[in-house]
Order: sequence, then structure tokens, then C-alpha cells
Amino acid sequence: MRDSSDFGFDLGFRTEIINAVEQENLAMFERRTRRTSTVPMPKPLHRILQQFISEKIDAVVRKDPNDALRSASELRSVLRDLVNGVKHPEFKPDLERVEAAMNRIRRAGLERLVYRFLSAKQPEEVEECRQYLIELVEGGCWPEWRTEFEALVDKYCETMKAS
Repeated sequence: MRDSSDFGFDLGFRTEIINAVEQENLAMFERRTRRTSTVPMPKPLHRILQQFISEKIDAVVRKDPNDALRSASELRSVLRDLVNGVKHPEFKPDLERVEAAMNRIRRAGLERLVYRFLSAKQPEEVEECRQYLIELVEGGCWPEWRTEFEALVDKYCETMKAS
């Protein structure tokens, strides 16, 4: 069981991003006031993001997809903060790529859950899947659930007919 103070992700990543942005702002301010270029440049944000992707997502994706998904979610949050909050539009393409990948993962996960629900043999497994689907729908994670569920059921039935 996880400790209640464990957020499930490394707080150092967000802190490092915030520090890099603050250092960049301070360096720009000092260059303007001193009119000199001797102010050291902060660690570039792209390097911090690439290091996070390498360490937390690429390395974990083969071991535990759930950890990789949590890391991708954290990366998406940071990129959203950079693009929308701190106003770094140069990260918008990165944000769009991460969101597109997470949408594909979400879609694949929903499809697997629905297939598991439809193919379950034990009442406990049926109930477990049903409860999880209800949580997703009520939590707003699956806004178009009716039409998508019907499409997945049709796809599952076609697969069963073919086998």
C-alpha cells in the first residue's frame, strides 16, 4: 500500500522544470539590466524533458505500462503548464504528440476492457469489469461511451464470427 504522502510521480521533475523557467527568466532580466552576456544560461527545458522521457517513459514502457502511462500523464501536465501557463508555445507540438499517444493508449485500454467484459466467464470478473466501466463513464473519462461501446461490441462480435 502506498504512503498517503506518495503522489505516484517524482516531484523533482516539476521542480526542475519550474527552476529552469525561473532561471531563464532571471537570466533574461539580468542580461537586460546589465547589458552583458556573461550571465550563465540555465539548463534548457528540452534537455530536461528529453531526460525525463528517456528515464521515466522509454525505460519503463517495456517493464510496466502503467508506470509509463503515469509518467506520460505527468509529462502531459507539465507540457500543458508550459504551453498554457508559462506561455512557451514552442512546446505545443510536443504536447500534441503526447496527447495523441495518450488518446491511442486510452482507446486501446478501453477496447481491451470491453473485450474482457464481453468474454468474461466468471460472475466476479464480469462484475469487476462492469464496475470499472461505470467508474470510467461517471468519471468523465469516456464521454462518447454509448456509441463507442456499441461499436466495440459489434467489432467483438465480428471477431467472434470470424474465429
